[in-house]
Amino acid sequence: MSQNKPLTLDEFPIPSYEDWRKAAEDTLKGAPFEKKLVTKTLEGISIQPIYRKEDLGALTHLGSLPGQPPYVRGTRTTGAWKVAQESPCAPGVDPLIRLVRGVLEKPLDAAFDELAKADQVAVNTRLYSNAGGNAVQELAFALATGVEYLRQAESRGVSIDTLAPKITFGFAMGADFFMGIAKLRAARLLWAKIVAASGGNAESQKMRIHASTTLWNKSKLDPYVNMLRGTTEAFSAVAGGADSLFVGPFDEVVRTPDEFSKRIARNTQVILAEECHFDHVVDPAGGSYYVETLTAQVATAAWAIFQQIEKAGGMTKALEAGIPQKQVKAVAAKTAEQVAQRRISLIGVNVYANATEKPLEGDQAGASRKPCGCSCAGHGQPAPSAIETLAPIRGAEPFENLRAAVSASDKKKVFLANMGPLRQHKARADFSTGFFQAGGYEVLENRGFKTPEEAAEAAKASGASVAVICSTDDTYPEIVPALVPALKAAGMTVILAGYPTEQIEAFKQAGVDEFIHIRANCYEVLSGIATKLGIF
Repeated sequence: MSQNKPLTLDEFPIPSYEDWRKAAEDTLKGAPFEKKLVTKTLEGISIQPIYRKEDLGALTHLGSLPGQPPYVRGTRTTGAWKVAQESPCAPGVDPLIRLVRGVLEKPLDAAFDELAKADQVAVNTRLYSNAGGNAVQELAFALATGVEYLRQAESRGVSIDTLAPKITFGFAMGADFFMGIAKLRAARLLWAKIVAASGGNAESQKMRIHASTTLWNKSKLDPYVNMLRGTTEAFSAVAGGADSLFVGPFDEVVRTPDEFSKRIARNTQVILAEECHFDHVVDPAGGSYYVETLTAQVATAAWAIFQQIEKAGGMTKALEAGIPQKQVKAVAAKTAEQVAQRRISLIGVNVYANATEKPLEGDQAGASRKPCGCSCAGHGQPAPSAIETLAPIRGAEPFENLRAAVSASDKKKVFLANMGPLRQHKARADFSTGFFQAGGYEVLENRGFKTPEEAAEAAKASGASVAVICSTDDTYPEIVPALVPALKAAGMTVILAGYPTEQIEAFKQAGVDEFIHIRANCYEVLSGIATKLGIF
């Protein structure tokens, strides 16, 4: 009996990228590869479905080790980070951020005088992220703010090697896990190059990073999901090499956090360190074809915006001209539209809403975290300024406000006019249920009706203000003319699930008020219905 030979894969040919792409395109059945398999981020970066060694090209930082310039792999040779607790009223010295928030209490020159003498300096550009900006913008504005502070200090006789080591950069960690990692890695890379080009020594080239979970994606609705959001954001910060980290309590946008929520937030970091052992690993994402490529792309895009700011005369002049503010607001508007359309999912808010949810008990103060820019007692009055300001926003707020209004109304019932057997209406009935629950409506379900007359009678008896017809495009031409007039006669707003293109105008003529489908603007439709009903 012959001995077993070692198992190898040598008999299989190594496929090329071209081979893989052809196989992928074959499965798309004619659909464009770029449209189906390439994702465009809010930063304008195209995320490919697969990355290879060849994508790394000639990236110069790949040969560096953690603790070595240009510090893309970290400024430390250990993976440990500091678990931080933020005070909502912490002063930090950051005049430009306070200026753009509209809470700078003294003339800017006086604030720069104070900064030059400070023991610690903050560049807390989380505001740009929390105001709806993207990762590239936040990074670019952080670099521009840091350079402005170096210049202002130098003009007051303080050298770069004196001020740079005092600066801590504050970044917000958003929902895009890998983008957060790439942002921190790119931040260190670019700051090191800036300081080196300005004559700073190796120690001054190290960027000190404090990361915080973002406020933008946190919600009062289904608030325990905020724990999951905070966990992934914390993981992203740790993998990206943050020097210190604050995880916001899950209830911070609802009320003043209690002891339980604060303990859970701290324990998130403890678990990452003590159970996942991330404090034993430096730059765990290093070498990943995807992360390394994304790091380079983020760095390139941020550098382009940074150069725009420099051409405008630096960050102070750019803020006075409203350049960063306009860029942030443009992205925020685009993001808000994608949330409304449910192209960006906020679990428990615009998708998978919890129909039986009970709000958290507490003082309902909300938005307790206002670092580097709070306008509470003890900070004095803001100095007069004509500068365009920014403020933190949350993507869930429009749905929160809509759901609160609808839930308190006596016109919140929505009747599903499910036509035919289960297989005929179930897909659209399930879609309609989720669609309306995102707006706080009470959806009345059933197993379907055999005739339009039967459905109309049940709809009238339900006491609902809205009826949604759920069936197939093929059956709608027979159902709609018979069912819609009866529903309208009962004073109901009539919705059709689906968008049968060839029948739209005819169905509108028959009395259909609105169509809901996967491409519909969920918030716009639901708030429009609420307005029509006198709720909103």
